[in-house]
Amino acid sequence: MKKTRLLGYLLAAAACALSIPACGGGGDDSGNTYISVSQFVAGGKAFKIFGSPSMRVFAFSRGVEMPEGQANGILNGTGYGPATPDTQPSPEGEYEGRMNLEGYIQFDDSVGARATLSYGTYGGEAGMGVLEILPQEGFDQSNGDLTRKMIHFLGGVSPADVQTGTSSSGATMVIEDGVYLRYLLFSLAGCSYRVVIDFAAGTMEFFLNYSAEWRVPVTDSSGNVIPNVYVEYRDIIDALNLNKHFVAEPR
Repeated sequence: MKKTRLLGYLLAAAACALSIPACGGGGDDSGNTYISVSQFVAGGKAFKIFGSPSMRVFAFSRGVEMPEGQANGILNGTGYGPATPDTQPSPEGEYEGRMNLEGYIQFDDSVGARATLSYGTYGGEAGMGVLEILPQEGFDQSNGDLTRKMIHFLGGVSPADVQTGTSSSGATMVIEDGVYLRYLLFSLAGCSYRVVIDFAAGTMEFFLNYSAEWRVPVTDSSGNVIPNVYVEYRDIIDALNLNKHFVAEPR
């Protein structure tokens, strides 16, 4: 269950455009949705996650194997934040392994950024997987190309996308659709991404995470708030949660 529903959303920062290494390695046809840990580590297969733009995630170097308990920790998340699921997922199927390694996130087959990845799977093609993405570069300049692409992939708008008007009511941001508002993301610096994968369905839950610090008032046995007494928390929160479709394709 959710432990809290605090915090707002942050975000926008920037981009180092860089060349992605030439593609290589084998792999099944792109209609497949399953990638084993060994296939991912070998760099033979990449995740193509559909969006506007779409994102590719792939590895290029072998990393360090991690125990099942740590993989389950990433799968379950921390339980904090406005996008935390009502119920935490349980591993389905036999644990097949997990590994920390280096890789890339890439948009439009041209712009990308180096990232530390953690990937684990359970239950084979009918099971589930967990992918953690920690960007190591590319999100440190406001309104950079890579940052805008990530924001658009998340369905948000960056400050550079916002139009303003000068009507009598003052400047207005054109990001509304009836009663709904699009996310205006100011910074992606320091954010990470947690992905829970359903191989059989070809779908995934894509979470945006960041570190946060907050405090909660303490109450007495009668439920009354004790003045100036708080419990302080520091943890990773789930800030956004999107459902995405994907395929596994040869890198």
